[in-house]
Amino acid sequence: FGVRDNRTDPPNELDERIRIYTEALEHCPSGHPERASALRNLARALYRRDGGSGSSGDLEQCIELYDEALELRPAGHPQRANFIHGLTGALYRRYCRLCSLGDLERCIQLYEEALELLPTGHPERLACLCDLARDLKSRFRRSHSPDDLERCIQLYDEALELLPPGHPWRSPCLHNLVLALACRF
Repeated sequence: FGVRDNRTDPPNELDERIRIYTEALEHCPSGHPERASALRNLARALYRRDGGSGSSGDLEQCIELYDEALELRPAGHPQRANFIHGLTGALYRRYCRLCSLGDLERCIQLYEEALELLPTGHPERLACLCDLARDLKSRFRRSHSPDDLERCIQLYDEALELLPPGHPWRSPCLHNLVLALACRF
């Protein structure tokens, strides 16, 4: 999972990348072994162009493409967790815009699945733990379910075990854990 790529691309470069990825997808019809990767590449570029602005249909198309790609990476596929991460990123962005509980519920369900696919020690497990904890805390804010809060705290604790002192994610993870603990009172 790693850190999401937050660099900005000049619009003309991103538009060109989307054009190329769209053309590549056209050369990967249903059943083509590279179709899932082509779908994911185009979805990533659309996600980046959307940039959180909400000014176009890029996010909706991104989610549709990730959904189709995920169907091509069934349970047990070695890349499924990575495809889940892309989809949940887009779903969470849409949740933040529209406050759609359905998107948040789907993120939580998908992250729970991804955690089962990523054994302890897997390099992508850390981001999955942190993102699932964030999503559970978001749901707790709406539902006030103590189970969501306790699971959130448990996930941040597990993530901290993977973060040695000095790791760039340690401080934000500690901060998020403190905020979750404060919700108990």
